[in-house]
Amino acid sequence: MKTNEIIKRLEAIISSHNLNVDELNGLCSDLEKNKDGFLAAPSLFKVLEVFPEEDFGNPGEIVHFLESYYKKGYEEMLIASLRRRATYHTTWMLNRVINGTEGIKKQEYIALMDHIAKTTSDNDARSEAEEFMEQLR
Repeated sequence: MKTNEIIKRLEAIISSHNLNVDELNGLCSDLEKNKDGFLAAPSLFKVLEVFPEEDFGNPGEIVHFLESYYKKGYEEMLIASLRRRATYHTTWMLNRVINGTEGIKKQEYIALMDHIAKTTSDNDARSEAEEFMEQLR
């Protein structure tokens, strides 16, 4: 399936609030085969935001796909997603970015994690962020 078709399907899933994780995993597998698959990343982050309590796996196809673009634009999209709506999964993903980063960027990511721990309304994301912050102290 072409990337633009996958994006349309992801947007339909988001607007219908009806997610089938097996279907999502298949879409992610298709995206991995497409050279322009990263174009679907914003829609995949929306899926994580709209379905914050969904069990995508540990970490799941969606996270594997998005993280395959680490240091290729992934971090910026993750931060934008976290600012819109932090979730358990995106908070967990931020922790993995923190673990792989050094210097000033790492401090910026830690500050964002601290902000999530103190302010987010999603209980799971807040608990996850609090736990990560405790480990960093």
